[in-house]
Amino acid sequence: MVREIVENELTPLILKYGFPNEKLIGLDEASFHHKHQYDKLKSNFAFIILVHYFSHSRPTTLNEILLSNIETGNISPRQYASLIDFQAQWGRNKYYKGLHYNEWHSSKNEKDLDQINKNREAIGLEDLETKKVKYQRGLDACKARNLGHYKHIKFWIFCG
Repeated sequence: MVREIVENELTPLILKYGFPNEKLIGLDEASFHHKHQYDKLKSNFAFIILVHYFSHSRPTTLNEILLSNIETGNISPRQYASLIDFQAQWGRNKYYKGLHYNEWHSSKNEKDLDQINKNREAIGLEDLETKKVKYQRGLDACKARNLGHYKHIKFWIFCG
């Protein structure tokens, strides 16, 4: 069913209008929930559908289309990298023979890290070491917040 949705409905939609994400639909904030209620649209629906689609070995026909949508601002580099990570993880080299971006799933092969960093840089993501430092900084801020130190920005991805 997911394959049919992607191939028959989502891909033609992306080709015609661009990836249906925040730029085209809007942010998923409380003030925008009427969009979901009335229009049945939410900016992460297409991304979640593609996560499930690429959780199985699939052809890479969407890769260039999604990559071009980074340039137009319709999909974020993190989302693109995450989708490619699903292909790298679950494609089992049947269709996708490239490397992870180490955004959602990570390559365990140390020899790949230089190329992964080059791939990340090419789409506008920070290198893996910088990503690790930022993540640790967020965790440290959450720990301090939990201890009662509230002079930090709340990172929703880290702190509850």
